[in-house]
Amino acid sequence: MPSAAPPPAPEPDRTTEPSGRNRSTSSSDRGPASRGSKGILAGLRNRWRHHVGDRPLAAAIHREIVALGYARSTARIRDLRLAAVERPGYRQVYRFEASARDRDDESVADLYGVSREDPRSTRIDVKVTASEVDRDRVFAAWSDGMITLETMRERRRSRLEIALLAAFGIAIALAIVSAITGS
Repeated sequence: MPSAAPPPAPEPDRTTEPSGRNRSTSSSDRGPASRGSKGILAGLRNRWRHHVGDRPLAAAIHREIVALGYARSTARIRDLRLAAVERPGYRQVYRFEASARDRDDESVADLYGVSREDPRSTRIDVKVTASEVDRDRVFAAWSDGMITLETMRERRRSRLEIALLAAFGIAIALAIVSAITGS
């Protein structure tokens, strides 16, 4: 009597690499969905934190990075944020960070940049520097006279200071009134 053959082992999940070869994936390669709800939220937060969402802006930033001598395929844009706007919202200035590998010595550099655009035209100006100080200097020049995140924070702070000062004044006035009526 022939023995029964063991059931075949389940095949591992396979994905296709760009070269056309298949490779097995483990559960850690499948992304945040396989790591539970905290992994899903962290993955989504990370994805949206690094998401540009504006294709012409991303292309302009990549062009500037390549012009500085970095490899385009290794350039990663991080923390792109609208930092200044001019009323009625046409001129906009963005701040961002990036990392890219140098074409010559293969070292990875942290880059800091500013972009300026006016959606009414197709022109996007981008300035990428190696230091935050230089980026902040360019940002100050490009955002002169615009509404910036800093001015909005100052306005919120001054409103809070006024509210606290008013509350303190009311408390002092009540204390004086109660001292006068009590004696």
